[in-house]
Amino acid sequence: MERVFLASALFTVLFWTSSCSTSGTQEPGTTDSTTTVTALPDSIHLKATNGLFVCADLGAAGDEFGVLIANRVEASLWETFALKDLGAGKVALVAANGKYVCADRSVGGRLKADRDVAGDWETFELMDLPDGAKGLRTTEGLFVCAELGIEGNGQGTLYANRQEAGEWETFRVEPAVAR
Repeated sequence: MERVFLASALFTVLFWTSSCSTSGTQEPGTTDSTTTVTALPDSIHLKATNGLFVCADLGAAGDEFGVLIANRVEASLWETFALKDLGAGKVALVAANGKYVCADRSVGGRLKADRDVAGDWETFELMDLPDGAKGLRTTEGLFVCAELGIEGNGQGTLYANRQEAGEWETFRVEPAVAR
């Protein structure tokens, strides 16, 4: 039991210290696109700049089932994503329903957990941003955004449709703790 705790604590320290930029040339407030996270936990929670956790909404009906949205106060099962290391700095996210998260280009890059395999649309780069924040970038170079300007139920829906990482494209990544 003590070994598990120590290993977990060591991993957490390594994960968070690995997020430092190594280029040394990054200007404040800019994205260093050459830096990627090197040590990854098995499962994570994502928190958007609105202070809410990202959820794969598995309770939604119809076409909204599995859509990723930053609207949860606490992280539980639907707010937990398994990270699959695809190599070469690329990752895939797997939601609680066992489906890969897709940035569906046919619907404006909306993120949804509904794919059985990780292809091009399900592949992301987890980028280090200033102040310990992270960004998700697609294989076509677009950043994932929590759309906080949408009014109503869609506020906080995740889309991969931004050329640069600004405030809404910034996330905090927390290792998910096994319960």
